[in-house]
Amino acid sequence: MARLSSAKAPTAVRIRSRPLKILKTAYLGGFLFLGDIWGVIIVIEECYCLDLYYFKSAHFFILSIEAVSKFLSPSLLLIDHNMRNASILIYFLISLIVLGCVDDSREVNGSLCFDVGTGIRGEYPLRIYSIELQQDNKILIGGSFQFFNEESKNNLVRLNRDGSIDKTFEIGTGPIGDNNDSYGFNGYVYDIKIQSDDKILVGGYFYEYNGEECVSIIRLNSNGSKDDSFSSGIDFYNVFSLAIQPDKKILVGGGNSITRLNSDGSVDNTFNSGVMGTIYSIVVQSDNKILVGGGFDSVNGIESETTVIRFNEDGSVDNTFNFDHQTINDPFSSVELVTSIVIQPNGKILVGGNFNYVNGESRKGIVRLNNDGSIDNSFNSGTGLNNIPVTIKIQDDGKILVCGWFTDYNGASSDYIVRLNIDGSIDNSFETFDSDFVVESLAIESDGKILVSGLLPTEIVRLNNDGSICE
Repeated sequence: MARLSSAKAPTAVRIRSRPLKILKTAYLGGFLFLGDIWGVIIVIEECYCLDLYYFKSAHFFILSIEAVSKFLSPSLLLIDHNMRNASILIYFLISLIVLGCVDDSREVNGSLCFDVGTGIRGEYPLRIYSIELQQDNKILIGGSFQFFNEESKNNLVRLNRDGSIDKTFEIGTGPIGDNNDSYGFNGYVYDIKIQSDDKILVGGYFYEYNGEECVSIIRLNSNGSKDDSFSSGIDFYNVFSLAIQPDKKILVGGGNSITRLNSDGSVDNTFNSGVMGTIYSIVVQSDNKILVGGGFDSVNGIESETTVIRFNEDGSVDNTFNFDHQTINDPFSSVELVTSIVIQPNGKILVGGNFNYVNGESRKGIVRLNNDGSIDNSFNSGTGLNNIPVTIKIQDDGKILVCGWFTDYNGASSDYIVRLNIDGSIDNSFETFDSDFVVESLAIESDGKILVSGLLPTEIVRLNNDGSICE
């Protein structure tokens, strides 16, 4: 609570019970006379929440800073007794904002509010492919959309923690599409990765950003402007997956191969994988070996149908790792592929994708491997998933979140998202939220809350740690 001191103990009278939303600028908008009380109108523009109290026997306010639900009006009435303290009140409000004392998050009863308004809008296919969290807890969203909450944001937007658009992240203007003179990318964003210096790598299916040519990969500064120190030499028509090595080199997986870039975007010629195929997931192990999942056509010129390969640092195949599979009966596609690879803190490897058997044993859609590629039998998925998982994430407590096209896990109804215990059993403390739409991507926030998205009616939803919707 922020307070202006007074010698008198004031008697509080709440001016209005509805939470008030105070925004980034406040200025004197006029005066008002209400019976024996003079008032000052302060015009507010842009986005912080305060709960306002008036003190009858003292000429000041106590402002309780609470992150609460949205207040839609662009203006707000603050009453000051006999106008004796209007200038102090205005100064106080502006000081709070300038000094950063007001948080941009909003809470109700201790629970963070999340409201994306109308969410993503645009032409089909309308979906979110990637959610990436920054160190400051802001949220980067990439996908296939033209508008976010009615603002033109072609395929990329950054949100504050409360779901509002972060106005400090500008993706610029440029000729996008045939009839849409708008912002951002002229094609889909599939993956986003944030570097240690807060610069943002974006991969996808595009060839322009803000009217400038960039084929399938670009690096942005933290404010959304193009980083001119990065220039990619790759010719991939699609980039589905990105990974950043500890030495800041960048692994890029696309529709035809995998390559490695130096930190300036130039091709690292010391990496030669000899792999042809589609890459959906790249993970760097603690020993700097590289796990890659997807659907491969050939390795070093030899035809191959494998879906997981481990490379040494130079791109040569690590033959100490063995992963063999057979395809799941998928109603949407007969293509053999791996969509997600995650390494647990103990070095074991979770793999999700379109397969039915692994190393000769029944494993439907998800499996955990030992470091050599053998099956970890301490993880029991039972009958597994009845359709393809898209994303796997591990919580700090070791529990495993899985989302995708499935509606069943080990014989239990699990519509598009499930949380597993470390041993592969269903975590029944996780309440699967009611969704009639496929969940394709998720992110775990620093407070344990979970962002999910995909083909959702509101396109992105925050869940509490127990799976209930955070409202």
